Amino acid sequence: MEGKFQYPIEQRLWFACVLTMIAGSLDAYSFLFHGGVFAGLQTGNLILLGIHLGQHSLDAVIRHTLSILAFIIGTIVIRSVQLRFLIRLKPDESPQQTFLRNKRQQQLHLIVLAYEITMIILSIFLDMLGNTEIAAMFLSMAVAGELEEFRKVRGQTFTPLTMTSDLRALAEAVFDESVSHATTARQNAIQTFALMFCFIAGATLVGYTQTELSNKTILIPLVILTILALFLLVNYVKYFKKKHDF
Repeated sequence: MEGKFQYPIEQRLWFACVLTMIAGSLDAYSFLFHGGVFAGLQTGNLILLGIHLGQHSLDAVIRHTLSILAFIIGTIVIRSVQLRFLIRLKPDESPQQTFLRNKRQQQLHLIVLAYEITMIILSIFLDMLGNTEIAAMFLSMAVAGELEEFRKVRGQTFTPLTMTSDLRALAEAVFDESVSHATTARQNAIQTFALMFCFIAGATLVGYTQTELSNKTILIPLVILTILALFLLVNYVKYFKKKHDF
């Protein structure tokens, strides 16, 4: 069982599940309201780009190309922030340096969540103006930021959108658990299933509410993301207030 303080908040399973649900809902929303373009699932965009190239559908080719380019730009933006913001671990660093490095890491998490929220709000605004292609680009930049910064759950690397590898990992974990009855295999199976379920749940939520809310369904992942960011902010303020004396 995962200990309460074994992992930082941003690496706990429930946190990864919420992020995965947000990623699934943004992909579903973008696909439904932005001409079949995925916000984060760039494998899907590449496949559809190839299909539309073969069909000589220029408008669709442009839409998918813009989403792919926006995803690349979003990744570069967050990567540049990471490189400028983080303090590298030193073998002989003092407790003060460790504290500062951890604090900068937590601040970076909040910056990336704020960036993602901003991109979604800009996308909503552009949708209202009728610029759906550019709105889709901002959603891709939002998801790219999330995927670049939050890549670990329980100390292991995870990517919310790699469902093929997740299915493979789930099958392996179920088989390993049935053969060896290893606790780690069981935990991996539960973790992978939970992440896949949340991804589907995010897409289902958008699909279920689109009839009544139409393109206002984007507010659902936005509200969830904002609550998550506020929760993280409150917890970090409490933690660093408690630890400010070395």
